Amino acid sequence: MNFAQINNKKELIEELISSFLLEYCKITQSLIR
Repeated sequence: MNFAQINNKKELIEELISSFLLEYCKITQSLIR
């Protein structure tokens, strides 16, 4: 596996985490209200 593939995988994971956190925030905000 070369460096570019590793970097792409890291970006993919970061995107998944950020989108998951966004959804999590929306859910918790709707529960708080």
